[in-house]
Amino acid sequence: MNTLRRLLTGSHEHTESRMSEHLDEELRWFARFRLVQHLAWCEGCSSMYECLRVTVGGLRSMKSQQPAPAPALVDAVIEQIHREQLDPDGQ
Repeated sequence: MNTLRRLLTGSHEHTESRMSEHLDEELRWFARFRLVQHLAWCEGCSSMYECLRVTVGGLRSMKSQQPAPAPALVDAVIEQIHREQLDPDGQ
């Protein structure tokens, strides 16, 4: 039974190494099946997967948010541009 279970659900190490691919929807059907089956019975791997899922979700949402440039930086850049326009040789 253990051999069959391992064949159908994979090991902890195998499951852990494929979690990211599963989140990115890159696994083929049998690899996905094995991972999902393993997560269904293994509390440790399931907890790890949930933490990874939440972390990746948070990082993905941050990627779409671009912080506004700091006003002081914008002012400094504009001031430098004006100085260079007044004295292009820097003297």
